[in-house]
Amino acid sequence: MNAEQQSKERFAADAKDHVLTVLHDDGLYRHLRARSPKTSDYYWFELITAPGTLIFRGDGESFVFARLPDMFEFFRSPSGRVNPSYWAEKLTSDRDSVKAFDEDRFVRRVKEYTVGAIRDGWAPRGIGRAVTRFLSEVDTTSEVAARAELEEFEFGGKWVASCDCGAGKEFSADGCVAAALWAGTHRRKGHNPVAREEQAFRFEDSWEWDFREYDRAKAAQADELVVPLPVRELHTDAEQQLCASWIGEHGDPADWSQETRLTYANTLAHLRAGGAL
Repeated sequence: MNAEQQSKERFAADAKDHVLTVLHDDGLYRHLRARSPKTSDYYWFELITAPGTLIFRGDGESFVFARLPDMFEFFRSPSGRVNPSYWAEKLTSDRDSVKAFDEDRFVRRVKEYTVGAIRDGWAPRGIGRAVTRFLSEVDTTSEVAARAELEEFEFGGKWVASCDCGAGKEFSADGCVAAALWAGTHRRKGHNPVAREEQAFRFEDSWEWDFREYDRAKAAQADELVVPLPVRELHTDAEQQLCASWIGEHGDPADWSQETRLTYANTLAHLRAGGAL
């Protein structure tokens, strides 16, 4: 079972007793609440829309999406298909919360850098085999582990002593002294020996590389937006009048403070229990 199917089944179980109440419905301005009358403090959520914006909030994380004027159209499809990865790309709030380390992206970025170095002519001979071996052994169980090994990787560093007469010798990466000694013993009339270091191949600035992709398991929480729920409309004149008066006094429900929302909810509950306004 994939992550999306697991999310659907988990949500169906958590929300099986939920009732969707329409708190406000005025064109593209909507305020819906889904809550179980039995366990009102658990797994409740609200959907609030304004032109080009949809807010999902409740007993858990909150998300803000932006795409079409009518965001309900954005989340609907003729087949009912769920597309959490695409939806996650339209988040305007905390996008990193639905991203996770992606091994394929890590491997792809390492290979791209290596190919570029070979193409530009500065990669040492044998780098292809070295990187292939590195990718087969690197720990990709976490981003921290993979980054640590990537930053430690180096290949091909050496010291080279040479002379314009054509003589020369290569030394290991720690062969600075040996290269200098060779150059010193070769120095005589008509010869100009030098010792130089050839830097090892490293993945420079890899700390800037982004190895994260949208996490389908995390983004699949958006499945909640397409699960059918029973709807209880604001059906009495008194409830409609209450909603209209609060909008007139406090403005767009999407802009209400938490205190205003709670006060409105308590007032509505009092009205439905038979109380007077």
